[in-house]
Amino acid sequence: MKKIMTLIAVILGITVAAGAVAKALENKEEPAKKIVATAWELTSPTADPTLEDSYQPFTGNPEELCTGSDEVCAVMAEDRGDGHPELTQDLIEQINKERPAEDVYFKD
Repeated sequence: MKKIMTLIAVILGITVAAGAVAKALENKEEPAKKIVATAWELTSPTADPTLEDSYQPFTGNPEELCTGSDEVCAVMAEDRGDGHPELTQDLIEQINKERPAEDVYFKD
């Protein structure tokens, strides 16, 4: 009887341990996606800066391209995968404030 009780305790211990390992693996988070911001310039001075299709990639420094504070000139954003920036709601709000911000550049 003592051997049976010991065997049951071992089996119960293994079952609890296996459940804990399974739960830990289930709760394991995926590694954070690395965000790579790209510089995007407006395609023309009359383009709507709140539309993603109004931008094209820019390989230089947007601070050199955009000197001033009157009109949106460039933004820093992730590529949405089709050659245009992913304009988040926060970025659009920065654009609409019409003043330089961390990811929005203006020119005169």
